[in-house]
Amino acid sequence: MKHCPNSFGGKAKKRKLIAVGSFWNANVCTGSFRGFGLTVADPILVQAAEDVIQSSLSSYQRLSTTDQSRYIGVLYDQLRWVSAMVGSTRDSQGVPDPNLLSKEDQSQVLSFGFGNVAILERMNLLVPDEFNGLDYIYEG
Repeated sequence: MKHCPNSFGGKAKKRKLIAVGSFWNANVCTGSFRGFGLTVADPILVQAAEDVIQSSLSSYQRLSTTDQSRYIGVLYDQLRWVSAMVGSTRDSQGVPDPNLLSKEDQSQVLSFGFGNVAILERMNLLVPDEFNGLDYIYEG
């Protein structure tokens, strides 16, 4: 389980990670919502998202510099696919709901949605802000 230090200084206090979010091209304030926003809070899915993030970063770092450069285009294609998949689902109130996807598609959405955003952040190709990047929510 992941923990973060107390941000108020002094002795670090361990805090439990309770949710993880991944956002890409999702500016709801301006109406420019070409991307997606995913948040998982179920403990099993939080751990799965963390595992995907670490695995994706490790796999990407093992690639040669040439292969890393080639793979960037694939990352963006996969993120566009995630956006289309999430956008294709609607609950009874018209809100996108990835839970309506097949289990296989949900797995791919989780993998690409969290792993690729983590890689783009690490490579400084995605600058985290209130509409893009990974968000970690801790208890207390």
